Amino acid sequence: MKTNSTAYAKVVLNKRLNTLRLLVTFDVSKRNTKGDVIVTVQNCIFASGDLVSADSTPTAIASAVRVAVRQAQDELRTDNIQML
Repeated sequence: MKTNSTAYAKVVLNKRLNTLRLLVTFDVSKRNTKGDVIVTVQNCIFASGDLVSADSTPTAIASAVRVAVRQAQDELRTDNIQML
């Protein structure tokens, strides 16, 4: 059964390894001064592994993020994922 809750996702850079990862949260209580949702490792409920190198081609990055979003949708049982 799917939920109707909106999850917020953000692609972040791991500076130490120079890789990208996807973080997803339902927690909207943490916001910056502009009112945007802050997604961090501490408040995320889904964190993908290191997807691709930050030096990869844009098509490789988009493909890896698409696969990670599908996996997050399956694990979190929601189709409503908003990219930040």
